[in-house]
Amino acid sequence: MSSASQTFRRRMVGCLLGLALVQSALVAQAQVDPLFRWVPDDANSLAIIRVEKIFKSAISSDQNWLQKYREAQKAGMAFLPTSTKQFLIGSQIDFEYMEPLWTTSVFEKTGGAINLSKVAEVTKGSLSVLNGYDTVELSNDSYIVKLTDNMLASIAPANRQNTIRWLQTQAKSGGTHSSYLTQAAKFADENADVIVAFDLQHVLDPADIKERVKDFESLKGIDPDTAVDVLSNLEGVTLGVTVKSGITGSIKIDFSKNPSALNKVAKAVLLEALGKRGMAIDDFDNWELVHDNNQYRLSGALSPAGLRQISLLINHPLREIVNATSTEGGVAEVDMGTKTKQYFDQVNEILEDFRSRPQVKNLNTYATWFDRYARKIDELPVLNVDEAMIQFGQYASDQFRDISTGLRGAELAKTQDATSYQNWSYSYRNGRWGTYSEYYDNSKARNTATSIDRQRGSNQAREVLEEVAKQSSKLRKDMSQKYNINF
Repeated sequence: MSSASQTFRRRMVGCLLGLALVQSALVAQAQVDPLFRWVPDDANSLAIIRVEKIFKSAISSDQNWLQKYREAQKAGMAFLPTSTKQFLIGSQIDFEYMEPLWTTSVFEKTGGAINLSKVAEVTKGSLSVLNGYDTVELSNDSYIVKLTDNMLASIAPANRQNTIRWLQTQAKSGGTHSSYLTQAAKFADENADVIVAFDLQHVLDPADIKERVKDFESLKGIDPDTAVDVLSNLEGVTLGVTVKSGITGSIKIDFSKNPSALNKVAKAVLLEALGKRGMAIDDFDNWELVHDNNQYRLSGALSPAGLRQISLLINHPLREIVNATSTEGGVAEVDMGTKTKQYFDQVNEILEDFRSRPQVKNLNTYATWFDRYARKIDELPVLNVDEAMIQFGQYASDQFRDISTGLRGAELAKTQDATSYQNWSYSYRNGRWGTYSEYYDNSKARNTATSIDRQRGSNQAREVLEEVAKQSSKLRKDMSQKYNINF
């Protein structure tokens, strides 16, 4: 064969390989792109929930989640709207406070077309047109945008200028997101039914890490420079949930280089870091950690309570709209007694979660969960819910926030007591043979004081929870009589 023929053949093979790679990349992205493209490029967090796939799982079929709301709730799946194929949430998070600066949600509906006029009527929202798209401005400071007959998007806060610019940009560009979130979307497509990913590249400053690691019990005995060197290369964290015959979860922690220097303490460091950020979930304690190249992976079974805790990381203003579009006509006509009971059941599941939770060492972690559950109650759909039940939900939410404030105060007192006792103290005495010194081990006194502070904070929380439970019991009787339903 001539050299010219060989050159032509190599070029043809190269072109075919290139086309194959492009085609495979397009196929890999095909299921994600219709929703993912609407997430602004500067997002640093992403949640993807494959609702339709979850409801087709073996455990869903066995327990009949689609027809039995209570069974889905017991499994921790009550946050999933059954009329949804999938939804995706992108946010820009302020990682210092773990609060979103903005959030964009995209929801793909099954069944008939969405009637936005009826949605506006039911939610008492303001209907308008922005950049050629029908929109509704909601009272929760968000815009709802109808992208197609079966696809809604929202953006919060409801800034008109930013919303129009978002529509102009995303409709044309199709999105150019960070490589970490793009990989998370692909991971969700291939391996998981729920994904929550945080892009942490360039977030952690080495000087800041050096100060923070001083307070980490899990890093005692580890060279600080080693810890800083590893942690400063953190790229991101992705939490995945897979629903098959059971429910399992996995957290992968990605670094730009091998983090093996922390192998001995990696799980303890991860759990402590999640606790300090208010993201610790009880199930994590029993999960197994595996190290592989530049990644740690923590995996294990997920309980219903753990899944409900994870759902707190998935906040979106579409929750009530999803429920309002669950029928062919665009707005669900649901019996008030049934809706009221569903609302009541969700509030009481939250109460039960806290009554059954084990003792925690860090009260700030406990306080953060109370804050998040308060917000979750505030976000529960209230369409067709009895006004007395809504008032109870507001009461429970207010009590949760009061508990959070009390726990943070108790944690501060615990910290102050811990620092007021040095490990050792000494004094001088005069004896028969001259002056001598006596040393005292203060660790027991310090541990006793901090234990008392922690117990006091926990006791106060439980007292308030018991009072909320009493109110719940009274309301259960009233609602059962009113609607002739066993609440």
